[in-house]
Amino acid sequence: MSPGLQRGEDLFQLEEAIWLWTSLLGVPIYDFAFDRFFPCRRPYLRPDEVEVIARVGALEDYAGT
Repeated sequence: MSPGLQRGEDLFQLEEAIWLWTSLLGVPIYDFAFDRFFPCRRPYLRPDEVEVIARVGALEDYAGT
């Protein structure tokens, strides 16, 4: 598990182009395994800031995110 992530979450770079933050929801159609179909990197040392696309389902506190 990467530093700063909760169990079931993942942060990776897809095709060296975009960063994705995912969280397993237990819904097969939504829990897509990107690394089975695309080149993905999970560098241990990441830049201090990255812009990500979040694929984490509904946020409980949307306004506070």
